[in-house]
Amino acid sequence: MGCVIRGVNNRGRVPLWMQQRLERAGQRSVNPLVDLSNYLMLETGQPTHIFDLNKLTLHSDAFSANRTGLTVRWAKEGETLKLLNGQTVQLHSRVGVVADQAGPQALAGIMGGDCTAVSESTTDIFVEAAFWFPQAVAGRAREYHFGSEAAHRFERGVDFENTRLYLERLTEHILAVCGGNAGPVHEANARELNGAPNSSLQLPERKPVVLRHARAEQVVGMSFSAEQVQQVFARLGFECTTLTPGDSSESASTTASTAAQTLYHITPPAFRFDIQLEEDLIEEVVRVIGYDKLPLRAPTGKVCMLPKTELQNSRHALRHQLAGLGYQEVVSYSFTPESWEQQLANNPDPVRLINPIASHLTTMRSTLLGSLLAVLEHNQAHRAERLRIFEVARTFAKNAHVSNSSSTVAGFAQTWKVAGLAWGLADQLQWGGSGQPAGFFDVKGDVETLLEPLQKNGVLEFKVGCHPALHPGRCAQVLLNNQPLGVVGELHPKWVQTWGFSQAPVLFELLVEPVLQRALPAFHEISRQPAVVRDLALVVDQSVQSDAVKKALLGAAHVNRKWVKSVILFDEFVPREEGKGLNLNEKSLAFRVTLQAQEKA
Repeated sequence: MGCVIRGVNNRGRVPLWMQQRLERAGQRSVNPLVDLSNYLMLETGQPTHIFDLNKLTLHSDAFSANRTGLTVRWAKEGETLKLLNGQTVQLHSRVGVVADQAGPQALAGIMGGDCTAVSESTTDIFVEAAFWFPQAVAGRAREYHFGSEAAHRFERGVDFENTRLYLERLTEHILAVCGGNAGPVHEANARELNGAPNSSLQLPERKPVVLRHARAEQVVGMSFSAEQVQQVFARLGFECTTLTPGDSSESASTTASTAAQTLYHITPPAFRFDIQLEEDLIEEVVRVIGYDKLPLRAPTGKVCMLPKTELQNSRHALRHQLAGLGYQEVVSYSFTPESWEQQLANNPDPVRLINPIASHLTTMRSTLLGSLLAVLEHNQAHRAERLRIFEVARTFAKNAHVSNSSSTVAGFAQTWKVAGLAWGLADQLQWGGSGQPAGFFDVKGDVETLLEPLQKNGVLEFKVGCHPALHPGRCAQVLLNNQPLGVVGELHPKWVQTWGFSQAPVLFELLVEPVLQRALPAFHEISRQPAVVRDLALVVDQSVQSDAVKKALLGAAHVNRKWVKSVILFDEFVPREEGKGLNLNEKSLAFRVTLQAQEKA
């Protein structure tokens, strides 16, 4: 709604009492028209906007036949608007605007444009008061990195039933302070968009919400009478109709014996957009009656212990193991920038958040590596010289094969992972230390120590791997019985440069569930036979991996395999030039093999 007022004087001052009330509310005095608009907003909760009529570009028949000459529409891609705060914003199709023939002149429900702002020389104005749907305003101001009093109120919903009353009250204030002649009120109603009924754009309808007395007592945890409930809603200005089951007539009072069966049909006022569910009404009841009236009572509930076998450790035990290896635990957000998912996990379709808590935390992480790198970046900026950290947390990814259960959500995989990072010196600085930075084999050793119990249940292997976050030549895939368990490796040089690290950190990431598996202790008779140690030097091609030779030695004599207690690689020789007894394409691997029979042959 809006109306034209001609011949106003905007050079004066509002009354002193109004200036003082505005200042106490945190509003600075600008000029009479702006002050009066701000005062009405604080008094009624209805934001309004005043255009300088002479700065608007309108049709010649504007303000005739109940037309304002202004258009409310979605912005067009590429349009720009300079706002009252001096900021010029690039508009998009998801933000509403109030436009004239020249283009947008205000962001709907957020802030007016600088081009049509009133000044001391303004004489003719167009006063606008409107109801904007909260969904059409919510989040738009934050997208442009500012906030406004109007957006704060329209996002939460304003009284749409008294828009005309508030417009007339502002007009009354303007005529009393600035003078002028007011024209008729022009209205544009969504019910008749483009001259035809449009049910999809109806003004909100305040439907009654049913409150069960017994349900309210159960949730709150205390008893109260029907009269107390009725008084609560009367004080709040809610329309309340009380019904008793089995009674066909409406009754305003009930006896104590039937209070628990009482139903309340509550119709909230137009400005209470937060009242949608029965729980919202219960919250109002306990809030008005008083939280101090709640009885002090210990919570009760049925607790069912979930079965757990001896074959599995707890995640707390895993944390203790990593702490024992010198790592410190970190806890970070499960929300990450989408760029991390693409760069560090090669995940083009991550789980995106509908309403992120921050503009850059838009996705749920499918890997923990990005969070650890962010911790390293923070510590390096604070001049940390050495860092060993780990995190045990859930990761999230889309998976159509997952169904609903007590611990899962259909369509999404929630996988527990453990990840660690080592950066800086391999050991604490001390006189007997080598001063070498932590390398791949340091972290690989930690991973082997962590996974040592798994070797009793199967074959643990490290094979050359590939990971988007790790160095292509310094990355290993961890396998348990040929099943992927995780990765360990040095950060890719590209990301080392991107994050600005002084040296490349070494990281690992493993699935938690397999890591928690353990074998039950089993008795083995101690052999009385002496152990025999033999050193074997084998010449092989340089493309042959030492782990493959080790497996071959362990399985060479299948019948007597129990005699082989251990095979350790203790030396490797690779010739740099001809004449060293080996060809340039060969290498020598030295293994120490320990043999011991269980019984006398």
